[in-house]
Amino acid sequence: REDMRLNYLGRSMDPRAIPVLIEVIKNYSDSGGRQQAIDSLGGIGDRVAIPVLEECLKDKDEYVRLAAAYTLVEYFNEKEKTLPILIEGLKYDSWTAINGLEKIGNKEEREAIRGALNDKDENF
Repeated sequence: REDMRLNYLGRSMDPRAIPVLIEVIKNYSDSGGRQQAIDSLGGIGDRVAIPVLEECLKDKDEYVRLAAAYTLVEYFNEKEKTLPILIEGLKYDSWTAINGLEKIGNKEEREAIRGALNDKDENF
């Protein structure tokens, strides 16, 4: 139920939700709720979120780190700090990691990633 409220806050695109989402990210014990808040914060798209998301790259939970990295790449085109986290994410959430990596690289880099994964999908 809490995740649904967090999702709604992100879909609302209302910047007034930003402090609530940041509070959840910083203080919520459930990593799933924090991941949802990270995604919702990205969906709002306000760059004020970037420092909070960058701090999440150091979180103890690997899924929170990956959610932050993906959100930084997807919504804010922040690539530099996210690459190691996205590569690490290939071990436990390849879909999210691959989609994030795809947004970082140029065509040659995407082909190298696809080759490393033995993926035949040329649309990647």
